[in-house]
Amino acid sequence: MTKAFNRLTNEAAGIGDPSKLGGAIGEVLITTFIGMVVALIGAVLILIAVMSSRYRGQWLFWLMVSLGALYLLAFPLGTLIGIAFLVSALTRPHEFLRGLAVPPAS
Repeated sequence: MTKAFNRLTNEAAGIGDPSKLGGAIGEVLITTFIGMVVALIGAVLILIAVMSSRYRGQWLFWLMVSLGALYLLAFPLGTLIGIAFLVSALTRPHEFLRGLAVPPAS
């Protein structure tokens, strides 16, 4: 975005070409989209690894709850992944919080 606005301010008369700004904003949107795709793929891989592993730590519970809450904001695909994180953590808190007094869900 900085490059886009620098293009506008560096024009001779102080009035920039809006098409140049649109091209720079499009470039930023593409890189943001690629970053979100990589992050969502990583989240899915974390969820698969956690569910296939028998290890459940208290830190993992809080990581899944916080990541789930954050992914809820990334509509539409992130929302689905966020719900999956929250459901997998909150339906079985006794597996994650063994040392604490959390009764198993019946």
